[in-house]
Amino acid sequence: MKYSSVALGVALATAFSTGAVADSGLAYEENKLNYRNCQDENVTARWYSGGFSVSRAGASPTDPAPAVAFKSWDGKCQTFFWDEAKAQFAVDDGAETQSSEILKYVAWDGGKWAAARTGGGFYVSRVSKDSTQPSPDDLSNAAKWLRRKDPENFGAIALANVLSKEAEGAERTE
Repeated sequence: MKYSSVALGVALATAFSTGAVADSGLAYEENKLNYRNCQDENVTARWYSGGFSVSRAGASPTDPAPAVAFKSWDGKCQTFFWDEAKAQFAVDDGAETQSSEILKYVAWDGGKWAAARTGGGFYVSRVSKDSTQPSPDDLSNAAKWLRRKDPENFGAIALANVLSKEAEGAERTE
């Protein structure tokens, strides 16, 4: 009995010390983004012919459009498009458009996800399981997990590098 209590304690300590993302382990390369739009519907955007083709469950995909409206980490409606000249996402919050190496969006599961472009698709990773704003620890843990999980994948490493930079920047502002 004494040993099982110790084993349980070690298992719990290990689980909690590895961070929210490390225990969930969701990251993969994909040709689509499964996200929530501004009406809080689950939709899918696929990179197609320099634009994005959007579809809802049970509906045919739309013709490719240059920009897509989505729900960002802060719950606000924003629009993104791919800026070929900068090779980055351009994210418009209605007041200004900013360039970003990653897209921060709310996915179908309600979690906070991040995506980096990879060739004809995306490398995506869950950063936070729930609707709370990801902390610097969440960003850092996601980056560490990506480096361990997929160290040879350019998209995974690019995403990990940006998440690490954002974690460091967030820690300085706190």
